[in-house]
Amino acid sequence: MPPITSADWKLSPRASRPWSITATCRRVRRCRTRWLPGCRAAGLLASGVGGIFCYALQNVPAYCDGAPIDKDDVRDMLMRVPDAWHDANAARVQAAFSSASPLKFGVALPETTPYLPAEMAEAAFRRAIALKPSFITGHWNATMQDGSYASSLPHLVEAGVFTTPTSLTHCNDLSEADMSLMAANGIGLSTCPDVECGMGIGRLQARRFGELGGASSLGLDLSSYAQSDILKQARLMLQTERKRLADAAGHMPAKTGWAARGALEMVTIKGAQSLGLDHEVGSLTPGKRADVVIVAPNPVLAMPVIDPVATLLFYTDAADVETVIVNGDVRKKGGYLVGVDLKTLRQNCAHAAARVQGRYKLLPRDTLRQVWAGMFG
Repeated sequence: MPPITSADWKLSPRASRPWSITATCRRVRRCRTRWLPGCRAAGLLASGVGGIFCYALQNVPAYCDGAPIDKDDVRDMLMRVPDAWHDANAARVQAAFSSASPLKFGVALPETTPYLPAEMAEAAFRRAIALKPSFITGHWNATMQDGSYASSLPHLVEAGVFTTPTSLTHCNDLSEADMSLMAANGIGLSTCPDVECGMGIGRLQARRFGELGGASSLGLDLSSYAQSDILKQARLMLQTERKRLADAAGHMPAKTGWAARGALEMVTIKGAQSLGLDHEVGSLTPGKRADVVIVAPNPVLAMPVIDPVATLLFYTDAADVETVIVNGDVRKKGGYLVGVDLKTLRQNCAHAAARVQGRYKLLPRDTLRQVWAGMFG
C-alpha cells in the first residue's frame, strides 16, 4: 500500500468538525499515531469544538506496511518510558494551541503505565508533566493475578505527581480504598459504558466513585466501536447501575435506585469537574463559556414531557441535537451543521477509510496478538 499522503492529512479538519459536533459533550480526544497528532489537532481546532486534545505519549514502531516485526522488540518498546522523540513532536503539536482557544492541549499516558512497576509509572507521569499540558489522562486499572491485587496509585500520590488536572479512564478493578484515594486527591474518573460492557472488562465505577466524593465523567473510548453519542452513554450508565442496585437488593425495588439527573451530571457539571474544566464549562453560569447544546425531542414520541432530564436520556439521541453553540459561535443550527459540505465530506471519508482498511490488512496480526497476550494480567 502507498504511504499516508498529504491528502489523508487534510481530511482530518473536515472530518473532525461534524464528528465533534455530533458527539455534543465529548471533551477528551486522544491521538496515538506518531505522524498524525498534528493533523488531528488541526482538525479539532478547525471544528471549533471545545475540550481537550490529548497527545498520546505512546511509543509506536517505525513500521512499514507489510514488513515483519519482532514481538519482543515491540513489547519492549511499549513497556519502556516514552522515547525522546516525543519531546519535540509534542511541542510541535502544542504550538498550534492558543490560550484563547476553547480546545486545550493535554497528554495521554502510555497504555501500559498502570501495569508498570511504581517507579516506572512515576517516570511516565513526570515525562507527561514535563510537556506542560493542561490535563493528563490515561487508561487505568490495578493488576489482578492469582487473587493478588497490585496498584501503583498510593506510590504515585505519595510521590506528588498529580499536580496537573488528571482523570483516569476505566479503573474497573480498583478497590474502594484506591478510588477514595483518587477522590481525596482531586483525581477524576471516566467510565466508558459501551466499551466496558461490550468487552466485559469489569464493573462500571462512575456512580460509586461519585458516592465516594469523586467527580466522574462518561466517555466512549473508541468511536470505531460505537457511535459517538454521549447521551447514549449516559442512558446505558443509568440503566446498568439501576440493574446493579436492584440485583444487590434481591428484588424489584419500589423506587429506582439512581435518579436520571445523576447520569446527566456526568456529561455536564460533574464531567467538567472530572476534567478540571468546571470553571469554564459544565453549566449555564455567568462568566463561563457560552457552550450550549439545544436538543429537540420528537414532538410525538417524547410526549408528554413529565421529567425533562428523563426525556433527554430516554427519548433523544445525537440526531435530535438542534443547535450547538461553542464559545458563543453557532456550529449547528436548525439541525444542520454550519459551513460543512457533507457530500464532499462523505467522499473524502470513504477514500480515507478504504486506505486505512487496505493498510490494516497488511498488519502482522498474529504477531501483534502475541505482543499483547498476558501483558495486562
